[in-house]
Amino acid sequence: MKRPLSGWGCSQVMDCDVRDWDAEHVSLWAQHGGIARGLGRAYGDSAYNQQLTVETGSLNRVVQFDSESGVLVAEGGLSLYAMLRTIVPHGWFVPVTPGTQFVTLGGMIAADVHGKNHHHQGSFAHCVDWIEMMDPTGQRHRVSREQDPAWFNWTCGGMGLTGVILYAQIRLLPIHSPWIEQTTVVTPDLEATMHCFESKVDAPYSVAWLDASARGSKLGRSVVFLGAHQNESELPPGEWIAPRRSCPEVPRLPFGVVNRWTTDLFNTVYYRKQSNNQKPVHWQTYFYPLDGLNHWNRVYGPKGFAQFQTVIPIDSAPACIPLLLKIVRIHGFASPVSVLKKMGAEASGISFPMPGYTLTVDLPNRSGLRKLMSQLIDCAIDHGGRFYLAKDLHLTAEQCFRADSRMDAFRAFREARGMRSVFVSEQSKRLGL
Repeated sequence: MKRPLSGWGCSQVMDCDVRDWDAEHVSLWAQHGGIARGLGRAYGDSAYNQQLTVETGSLNRVVQFDSESGVLVAEGGLSLYAMLRTIVPHGWFVPVTPGTQFVTLGGMIAADVHGKNHHHQGSFAHCVDWIEMMDPTGQRHRVSREQDPAWFNWTCGGMGLTGVILYAQIRLLPIHSPWIEQTTVVTPDLEATMHCFESKVDAPYSVAWLDASARGSKLGRSVVFLGAHQNESELPPGEWIAPRRSCPEVPRLPFGVVNRWTTDLFNTVYYRKQSNNQKPVHWQTYFYPLDGLNHWNRVYGPKGFAQFQTVIPIDSAPACIPLLLKIVRIHGFASPVSVLKKMGAEASGISFPMPGYTLTVDLPNRSGLRKLMSQLIDCAIDHGGRFYLAKDLHLTAEQCFRADSRMDAFRAFREARGMRSVFVSEQSKRLGL
C-alpha cells in the first residue's frame, strides 16, 4: 500500500510502498530492495524506502524474561516503552537508553544507540548477547561475538542494512528504586561546562542542555544534569511505573513556532530559571523529558526540522564546538534543543560514538538549511568529527566516507554478503552504502 513516510524530522516526505511484516515478503526484498521500519523515530531517511518499507509492529513480543538474572529475549519490533513496563517493576532497567521510549529493540541495535552514560557503559551493543537475523535469502541466523562476529559487529550501528533483526537477547541493569538522584549544575560558558563534565566524570549519567543562543563570553553556557540510580531506602517510596497521565499534544500547525526570536527568548528564560540543586526525580522524568509532550516535532510546522549531531575528539572539541555554534548564528538559525554529552570508548562496526564530545542541535527546515548543514558538516570533519546516521538527512556520500574511514569496510561487507541490493534505505542510496 502506498503511503507517505518521513523521519521524525518530517522535513522530507516520500510516497512509499509499505507492507506489514511477513516472512513471505522475502521475494519482494530481493526484487526491489527494502528496509525494515520500527516506530519511525530516526530523524532522517534511514527507515524508509520508496520501493519497499516493511513495518515490524507485529514483531512485538517478549519471548522470555528471567527476573532473577535480568536476561531478556524479545522480538525486534518490541518498543522500549513496552519493555520498560515489563522489566522495571521487577527491579531492572536497560543499561543504555536513548532520549525517548518510543523506539524498538531492533532500532536501538540498528542505530547502536547511546545515552547519558556512554562514558561509563558504552553503547547499546554492549548489553546485546546475540541477534537473530534474516539474511538476503530469507534464512535465519543467530549472530553474536562468538558466532559470525563480523555480522554481529556490522549490525550494531548498521542502520538495518545487514538484515532484518528478528530477535535479540540483552542483559539488563539491576536497580533498587524508581528514583534518580539528579544534580543540576548551571555553568556560565563552554569552558566551565566541559570542566563540569571532566570533574564529574564519576557520575553514572551526565548531559547538558546548551544555550545555543548565547554569544560572546557566554557562549556555551549550559545546564548540566548529573544522575545516579538510588536505593529505595535512601528516598521516599515511589511507584516503579508512574501512572500514564494524559500528555499534552501539539496539534498540526499551519506554520512553525520555532524561529530565531522565539528560540532566543525560550533559551534565555529556561537558562535563567535554573539553579544549582540536588533532588530525586523519577526515572521517566530524568531519561525521557520530551516524551511528556506528544508529537513535539510539530512545533516546527509542516516543513519540519533537521537535527545535526556530531562527535568531536577530545582534543579538538574546545575549538570546534564554538565554531559550530557560531556558524548556526551566522546563518540566522537558532536551536531550542541543543545537547552536549561526553562520550567514551569507540565500539566496533560503524557505531557512532568515540572518545570526545557530541553536540546536537535541532534546526527548523527553511531557506538556507542545506547550506548551513553543509558548512557544519565540513567544519566537524575538519576537526576529526563524524556523524550519527540515525539523525542524518544532509550528509553527502563524499562527506560520509571522508568523515569515517570504516564506511569502505562496511560497504565491502554488505557487497560480499549479497546485502547491498536487498537491504536498502533512502539513506543508503544517498550515501552510497
